[in-house]
Amino acid sequence: MHKNSPAPHQLVAALSQYLKVNLQLENGVCALFDKQQLEMCIIELLPMSTTAILHCAMGTRSHAPDRHSQLLKLNLQPDKLNGCWLALDETGEERLCAQCPMVFLTEESFCQWVTGFIEQVGETRALLSQTA
Repeated sequence: MHKNSPAPHQLVAALSQYLKVNLQLENGVCALFDKQQLEMCIIELLPMSTTAILHCAMGTRSHAPDRHSQLLKLNLQPDKLNGCWLALDETGEERLCAQCPMVFLTEESFCQWVTGFIEQVGETRALLSQTA
């Protein structure tokens, strides 16, 4: 972590205050869920890492033969994913992902980045449900 960057716990505390919810960083990870317990954003601010990572399960699974090809093509459409990308986790779950070097994050920009990502999650879920 860059010496002028806020510490991970400071970033999460700022986000907690911004969202008016109690958030905790546990082993470098903080999970946000909506009222229906649907995953909204997983934040990874791992110790000794120079990069912050956001990801979220899309809640969609498709066994269509061309599904992986569709996901890869979406990754090359920046107007649809706005700097994020889609990946498959170890269980085959489709996840939206984003990363940012810690050196670029302030408390304010972190809050904006996370809330923008959560908005993108909703848009991407809608997009994926159309292509499933």
